Amino acid sequence: MIEELKEMLSKSKYIDGWKIVEDVVEDKELFFIKKKLDMNRAKKIRNFYLTVYRDFDEEGERYRGSAEVKIHPTMNGEKIKNVIEEAAYSAKFVKNPWYPMVKPITEKIDNNSEKQIFDDVYSLADSLYDSDVYKEGWINSSEFFLNHLKRRIVNSEGVDCSYEKNRLFIEYITTWKNKEKEEAELYWQILTSRFSKDFIKKRSNDSLLQTTYRANATSTPSIGDIPVIISGVNMISLMAMFLAKASSRMVYEKISTFDIGDNVQGEDIKGDRLSITIDPSIEGSYYSVPYDKDGLPLKKVEVIEDGIIKNFWGNVRYSYYLGNKPTGSMTNISVKTGNTKLDELRNGEYLEVREFSDFQTDHTTGDFGGEIRMGWYCDGKDRIPVTGGSISGNLDDIKNEVLLSNETLSMKNYSGPFAVKLNNISISGS
Repeated sequence: MIEELKEMLSKSKYIDGWKIVEDVVEDKELFFIKKKLDMNRAKKIRNFYLTVYRDFDEEGERYRGSAEVKIHPTMNGEKIKNVIEEAAYSAKFVKNPWYPMVKPITEKIDNNSEKQIFDDVYSLADSLYDSDVYKEGWINSSEFFLNHLKRRIVNSEGVDCSYEKNRLFIEYITTWKNKEKEEAELYWQILTSRFSKDFIKKRSNDSLLQTTYRANATSTPSIGDIPVIISGVNMISLMAMFLAKASSRMVYEKISTFDIGDNVQGEDIKGDRLSITIDPSIEGSYYSVPYDKDGLPLKKVEVIEDGIIKNFWGNVRYSYYLGNKPTGSMTNISVKTGNTKLDELRNGEYLEVREFSDFQTDHTTGDFGGEIRMGWYCDGKDRIPVTGGSISGNLDDIKNEVLLSNETLSMKNYSGPFAVKLNNISISGS
């Protein structure tokens, strides 16, 4: 169908450029109620995402409008033609300053094409339930989505690249029954391209143990100004806030006021100096890919080193606006660990939050926080599980006292410290 689309696009006198992303996704899906397989199914979906570009001038300024549409393989020629015409019409109402499209390169890129591994999904499911051995707690239900993505990106400048990738998405609910309280339930996700039975078993067992803490938790007490430790998956959102300060888009839109050479942690740094890299090939990341959706080859780029912005990161459009070399759109974050062991972070009085009901971050204002689903309060001696209440803070108040753990975490699109200790955090008891 791509050749058919290219021919139709070439005949349009209104279109000045185009991009086609072809996705073929094959899925193997399993659904469990407790340990019993309730349903399994497989599917294969092919879709084409077409972006058309239209250039125009107004009052001496050059603009490029764009519109994206989804093309289904079942559409006939006339229907596709109408969709293209509608997209071309819509594009003229988008008034973005002109920017170039990705051009082909001669450099050979390793696309890491992977063969389908659908037969492995059953053994991976078994590994999740290997940890389901407790009398009071169990995995209530689970869903497995093992998919094989085959993507091809073609544009009017001559780009024609492709890659294949296996990805695994697991979502499951753990339950723990406490005789003196109501049952506790927690929802979990695993997004990975690491097809390791040991990795999944470990994640499952950790989830069950966190659920028993939640089942035995007391209400978060009203406590004063004490350090807060944020650990686990919430590290991803928190570190992404620092990375956003060097985003080409945020700098161009003046949401971020930082420039190359600026220190995102300010002066008088009392904690660890942050070093953050974007990396298209973090091992096990669900989001590792060799090209972004514009067809730009991706490479590892150090964005922040010891708190100093070394490079802006972003796609072709916003990088062009700033006059920088584009890094491409990447979601993988690699953060340098600190020198403090987790046990040392946990010295003295503190509140540690492992799970939030919804951890929210605002890259515009720097605000972050959420309701505590599961954590621990330590009075300097006893460490007790707590739930309820909330924390809130702002990046400007904590940026120069970030204390990172030496222990690491590899999850979703993140590789870096497992935990961070922060001051100047507001704590509300339940």
